[in-house]
Amino acid sequence: MSNELYQQWQDAAPESKEECLAKLVAALRVYAKKIIWIRLQKSVPELEAKAIWQAIHSPFREDSKFTTWYHVILRNLCMDYLRDKLRHSVEVPLEEESLTGELENETIARMDFQKAAKQLGVEENKLLKLLVDGYTEEEIAELEGVSHQQINRRKADLRAKMGGILNGNTR
Repeated sequence: MSNELYQQWQDAAPESKEECLAKLVAALRVYAKKIIWIRLQKSVPELEAKAIWQAIHSPFREDSKFTTWYHVILRNLCMDYLRDKLRHSVEVPLEEESLTGELENETIARMDFQKAAKQLGVEENKLLKLLVDGYTEEEIAELEGVSHQQINRRKADLRAKMGGILNGNTR
C-alpha cells in the first residue's frame, strides 16, 4: 500500500514533494477508514486525521515497514478512543413518570437491572457496561489487557451474580 508512496514522498524533489504527499495522504485516508471501521464499527473522521498527521509528522524507523507502523498508530488510536469512551460514559437516567402496558414492564425491568448493577463492584460494572455496549470478549480482553478466557470467566461470574441479585439472592 503506502510503503512505496512513503518512500516516493521521502525521495521526491522539492517541486514534486507536495504531489507525492497528496497521494500518500489519500492512500492513508482509505486505509484508516477501513481499519477504524473494522475496529470501531463506525466512521470517526477525527481519528483518520490524527492518524495521518502522526504518520507524516512522527519519526519513522527506516528499518520498519511503513504500513506496519501506520497500522500500529491506527490500532493505538482506536484503543485510546475506546478507553476514552468507556471512561466518559454517562448513565442515562430513567424517567419517573408512570407508563402503561409493555412500556411500564420494560421500565420496571430496567429499574431492577439498574438497582442490581449498583450492587456490583467497579470491575463488574465496567464489564457489564462494555457488554451492554456490544463489545466482544476479544475486544474487552484487549482493552483490559487479559485473555478472552478470563473475560469469559468474568462474564459467567457476572451473569450468575446478576441472576442472584435479580432473583433476590444476594451473594
